[in-house]
Amino acid sequence: LTVGGGVRKLADAQALLEAGADKVAVNTAAEIRPELLGELADAFGSQCTVLALDAPRAGQGWKTVVRSGRDRLELDAVEWARTAVEAGAGEAVLEGEPTVRSSPQVHEVLVVAADVALGQIVALGELP
Repeated sequence: LTVGGGVRKLADAQALLEAGADKVAVNTAAEIRPELLGELADAFGSQCTVLALDAPRAGQGWKTVVRSGRDRLELDAVEWARTAVEAGAGEAVLEGEPTVRSSPQVHEVLVVAADVALGQIVALGELP
């Protein structure tokens, strides 16, 4: 069971794990403070540290969004995923277009999976 939302510090993750989660997913807090991924990986292992990657299509690529899609940080999604892996993320959850909550496109999953060495890529929703 992977749980995310509101994880801003190590204590937040610890509380979720103690409540029964197997893994902790982070998005907004990690983009604001990437070292959080390393802190989580050091404390609980990279297999427990999941990057929640919300990245709608933007031109020829994908740009990250945070706060449930309300704010764009304009980070290139593939570059951010690389940074997250280096920081300690062992897995990723890819989310689709947040404004319409559509499923991720197959090509988006394949581009990120082929370009970033993550232990697992999980796509939310049904793939077309």
